[in-house]
Amino acid sequence: MSPDWVSAVADAVVALAAAFAAWFGWKSVNAWQHERKGKDQYDLSRRILRALYKVRGAFSYVRRPLLFFSEEENKLYTENQDAGLEMIFQENWDALKDAMIELETEMAEAEVIWGQEATQHIRSLRWSATRIHGAITDYFSYVRRPGPKNEEYARELYKKIYVPTDDDPLSQEIAKTIKNIENQFKPFLGRKS
Repeated sequence: MSPDWVSAVADAVVALAAAFAAWFGWKSVNAWQHERKGKDQYDLSRRILRALYKVRGAFSYVRRPLLFFSEEENKLYTENQDAGLEMIFQENWDALKDAMIELETEMAEAEVIWGQEATQHIRSLRWSATRIHGAITDYFSYVRRPGPKNEEYARELYKKIYVPTDDDPLSQEIAKTIKNIENQFKPFLGRKS
């Protein structure tokens, strides 16, 4: 065998080994990027769902407040029930507002990753929160207003903010929107709704 031929075969083997190493490296980087992307989508989806469940709970609390009082709050509530009730609704509204801000923050990241379709349902939740806040404001503005009150009108306003069950149209709309968001992000967790 001529030394040139052996050298050519050795060079070919080295070139093939280098090509295989480059191909293997490229496949490994692609697999790593795919895994990383999947992990990022999983983590974001988990954070979105956790924030969504906080919003769901906050909607429930703002519309069906639990009346737990400290001694000072109890004194305020018994002296002026409307002021005490307003304080409770305001605290619960603040919790809903904070939960919505957290969800909106996570949804902004979802929009960066998946586009505007990722945030299509958040507008409905935002609108529901706005309607509830408007009803709370209307009710307490009315009851704080000096002078005689129309008790029937006050009851109608109160029915908009205090809902003992989930069978009113707004509660059903909120539940439907939450379900739509769940269905949108649960697949990234490897779970079906």
